[in-house]
Amino acid sequence: MKVPKFLYGTYPEVKKNCRAVVKLLFKKYSWDNFTFQDLSQGECIDTNSIKGMIYLDAPSPRWRDAQFIYPGLFSEEMMKYRDKLHRENPNEGSVECLFDICLLEPWSMLLLLSLNTYQWIIFDKKKYFSVLCDFWHIFDSVGEKFGPARKEPTTLWKTQNLSHRILFSLGVSREELMSDLPGGHIRNLLEAHHLI
Repeated sequence: MKVPKFLYGTYPEVKKNCRAVVKLLFKKYSWDNFTFQDLSQGECIDTNSIKGMIYLDAPSPRWRDAQFIYPGLFSEEMMKYRDKLHRENPNEGSVECLFDICLLEPWSMLLLLSLNTYQWIIFDKKKYFSVLCDFWHIFDSVGEKFGPARKEPTTLWKTQNLSHRILFSLGVSREELMSDLPGGHIRNLLEAHHLI
């Protein structure tokens, strides 16, 4: 999976990168017409070529100086910018447009698996899960590179992520969320619960 290079590094480095990228993004675009296209077409890295984890949320102090991919830091900086806009003008800064843009590519969909983006998902959970199904084979091909994890990196399904929280709120049991996916694909679980 290709991921913009600015998301890779130590926690402090990526946090600084994300702040700078958000600043540049909104020098070029307004909130109502921004796109991640420039980021997707810019310098990217392949998740197969790095040793570190794809850490969906902020790491524990133990991992702070490790080089990981941190999509959650980018979503955090996007929301800080959005909140600033919203404070200045309550009609600015729709979270819905951010949700739609994140659904376009696998790397940006990672933002919607970070626990800090729960409020972005409320617009269309069915659409969220439909796109997650479409990208699942890509996430699955990354293998055991996801975190946060208790000890070692693991697969996306076995990593605590926002899809688990939403599925639990929609009636999927803890036992199912802690078990292997039926048939190895999230689509089978979603169809069994009539969620797509």
